[in-house]
Amino acid sequence: MKPQFDDYPKGAQQLMLTAERLFGKRGVDGVSIRQLLMAAGQRNKSAVQHYFGSKQGLVEAVYEMRMPALDRARRQALEVLSTTERGNYKKLLAALFLPLLSVMDDQALEAYSEFNLRTLHLAERSFFGAAAASPVATDILKRVQDCFSALPIYVFEARIRLAIGVFLDGVGEWRYFSTLEHNPYASHEVFWNDVLQNVIRVIDAPFPPRIAFPITAAAPAVKRTRAARTKSAVAQEEMPAKAARTLRQ
Repeated sequence: MKPQFDDYPKGAQQLMLTAERLFGKRGVDGVSIRQLLMAAGQRNKSAVQHYFGSKQGLVEAVYEMRMPALDRARRQALEVLSTTERGNYKKLLAALFLPLLSVMDDQALEAYSEFNLRTLHLAERSFFGAAAASPVATDILKRVQDCFSALPIYVFEARIRLAIGVFLDGVGEWRYFSTLEHNPYASHEVFWNDVLQNVIRVIDAPFPPRIAFPITAAAPAVKRTRAARTKSAVAQEEMPAKAARTLRQ
């Protein structure tokens, strides 16, 4: 069983929180271990390897560190649903996403959203492979998938990733809207209901889609060999060499 956030020593916890913030701002490849240690006030140069085994191990630890609190909130959201509502994908998606707004304060939610947006496509990660770290979220996702049994699994997972992106992007959008003198959203609640409705539209869009907007793909670049080039192209390439020989003469 993997350790939870509270199981780690204070130094490791500070590394995880700092990594979440910096990886979210700059990307995993944009932050060196040395920069991370300095930002976390960690003098032990081997701290990442000691606590997490590697940089990738740290990324996984950060990815999982908020899951227990989120799962508890999601379990509560799921428990208040009736048997019928537990088969309603809209209710299920609300139980999956809305707990993010109650579990974390604004600063933590910003760090969480930026980190997850950065790492959403970092590696091939099945949303059904994190059952040990996030069993309730996994259960909800399986219930949602059951509502779309005709949807190919890879399409479903792609739509879930897109939906996660929409919801997490909402964190930054609300930060922007909340600074406006005339905010078109009457309240925080109205805004997030709008975001959730867009999340739902991503998931329940028809498949295969009706081709309403024809798209012409760009022709793939073809790397031609010298033999495949026209004689004129070869001649043009040889002109500078001929001109140089002429000058030397």
